[in-house]
Amino acid sequence: MAEPLKNVYTPKFVALICSSWKSILPNLDEEAFAYRVFEAGWKELELKGRMSRLADVMESILPNDFTKAANLIKELISKLSEDGFSLGGFEYMFIPEYIEKNGLADFEISLNALKHITKQTSCEFAIRPFILSDVKLSMEFMLECSINEHANIRRFASEGCRSRLPWAISLPDFKNDASLILPILENLK
Repeated sequence: MAEPLKNVYTPKFVALICSSWKSILPNLDEEAFAYRVFEAGWKELELKGRMSRLADVMESILPNDFTKAANLIKELISKLSEDGFSLGGFEYMFIPEYIEKNGLADFEISLNALKHITKQTSCEFAIRPFILSDVKLSMEFMLECSINEHANIRRFASEGCRSRLPWAISLPDFKNDASLILPILENLK
């Protein structure tokens, strides 16, 4: 039987994340971070629940100023890449979840952060609340992403606005009218 995906979040994984965070946030208490990740209820959490826990614990170490926090996250993504992490996997999707949970009031900063983050890990779930909040602004951004030179940003443009993306928040307006998605798909053909 295959190992459940949720088991990717091991103490070793969290320690490696902490070591990268520590270089950006020197006052980080790595033991307290790990404790908060693995505290009560961890074993019962499924994959998405574990991602959310990591995003919430990450929120607890970041400044309340969203602009500063988003910039630190962009630094973390760069640092993880420098440290040799293979970031293409799903296990880092807790990072854009922080933007999803905290950035709706700061659209421009959030969208730019997602564009940076998606170079290394998928942000297709994280963009959806932004689309639901302001479809015009979000889809203009996604159209711009569809012609970006970076393949992962182009992928983000198509996957992020799929009306029925598995495990993701539905985009009901797109189920009835796909006209907003068609220019993106035309760019990607």
